[in-house]
Amino acid sequence: MKAWRILLAALLLAACDARAENGEKAPAPPAKVRPGVLGSRGWYPAERAKLAAMVDGFLDAAPAWEGPAPVGLISPHAGYYYCGPVMGRAYRTVKGRKYDRVVLLGVNHRAPVTGISVPDFTHYETPLGRVPVDVAAARKLKESGEPFTYVPVAHAEEHSLEIQLPFLQRALGEFTLLPMIVNVPPEELRAAAKTLSKVLGKNDLVVASSDNTHYGPNFGYVPFPNDAYVAKHLETLDMGAVDRMLEIDLDGFNAYREETGITICGRRTIGLLLALLPPDTHATLLGYDTSGRKTGDYENSVSYVGIAFTAALTEEEKKLALRIARESMSRFVKKGERYDPEKEGVEIPDALRRTAGAFVTLKIGDRLRGCIGDILPSRPLWRAIAARAISSAVEDSRFRPVTEAELEKITIEISALSAPRTIGDWRSIRVGKHGILLSWDGRRRSVYLPQVATEQGWELESKPSIRRGGSIAGISRCQPVSRLGRLLFFRTMR
Repeated sequence: MKAWRILLAALLLAACDARAENGEKAPAPPAKVRPGVLGSRGWYPAERAKLAAMVDGFLDAAPAWEGPAPVGLISPHAGYYYCGPVMGRAYRTVKGRKYDRVVLLGVNHRAPVTGISVPDFTHYETPLGRVPVDVAAARKLKESGEPFTYVPVAHAEEHSLEIQLPFLQRALGEFTLLPMIVNVPPEELRAAAKTLSKVLGKNDLVVASSDNTHYGPNFGYVPFPNDAYVAKHLETLDMGAVDRMLEIDLDGFNAYREETGITICGRRTIGLLLALLPPDTHATLLGYDTSGRKTGDYENSVSYVGIAFTAALTEEEKKLALRIARESMSRFVKKGERYDPEKEGVEIPDALRRTAGAFVTLKIGDRLRGCIGDILPSRPLWRAIAARAISSAVEDSRFRPVTEAELEKITIEISALSAPRTIGDWRSIRVGKHGILLSWDGRRRSVYLPQVATEQGWELESKPSIRRGGSIAGISRCQPVSRLGRLLFFRTMR
């Protein structure tokens, strides 16, 4: 028997050598496919046409995304009946984009995992077809040692990875997948991210699969009663965690979880994503919902959030924004004309096309010469910058209009703002990073750009008016108190 095995091996080697000599490729190893299991269990339709129609419906119903291509997403992983609309908002941001690879971070619901389990499948399958796995990158991660490993039983029935695939298939078309199940301690997330980053490319998309709060006796988490205020309490609890996600604040996110006990099943996937992202990454909350709202029963409810992460403005994009501001101001002051860069052949990048508010601040030396802006996002960022550069120069009622003689002396600062939204926890405010919008009586409001706090030497603990205002502390003294969000803020370029 042994002799026959040796002879068979020799014949196979000879056949391979013959193919090589003839320029033929050796046959590819057989596919190892992880079959889809969720269609037969009601998580999504098992029939291809019905599944495609459902996913397309969620994608089409989501608001159009006018910003740059996301580098990361947080997407929920419940059945589509419950969280499909939020998933649609998340994946609408990448619809039609081309990525080299999707790195999918899942949760271990079905079997214990210590570390990060990277499977050895060659493909994942859904009713929409097969998705190829980047086998080489998966092998490289496992060869790097802890915390990367492979726990086969963890992947067989796990839904948090598979549930994302039909949305990725309909949004992206063809793509390569690098899936993994994440369960590393909080203190090891940054080290794991450092290892993972070695196999990532500039055109990869990282998706953290996670639901948010699991509320109710079935989940062993009832921090407040199921009464008339439960929906509001849930949202406040959820937004406290979301605030940290939007700030790319891994330590704050982990601390909030320890403080509140919030039951976010994908806290490790979210943590790994936050550890991978640069601190100046811009984050946008795309959608929020709960199963309690869907069913009308909050006794046991799961929350869902969708978040997109995009890279900060590049130096070239910042320079272009400043050029648009200066040219708009100069032409109007000199000739009364409005500058339209697109009509003059200037290519506007996606980062400046996204809908956003913006303030333009003019100074001569240290002296303010004008400052007007859009608080609410209502037009493309570049158009807001162009319009508010003119407004700051000639419409600020505190100053006389800028003269042509002053143009060369003026320096420009631009603050690009995310959409104002109520903050979940006043301790999430970052002095010098966040702007604050205070409004009361339904008529009056005050706006503080981030640099105001720095220039005035404010400290969060020393500003009781900020802590007491509106929903920051849950008190209705001033309603509402909104945060201008994470600011794409950059200083004057002279």
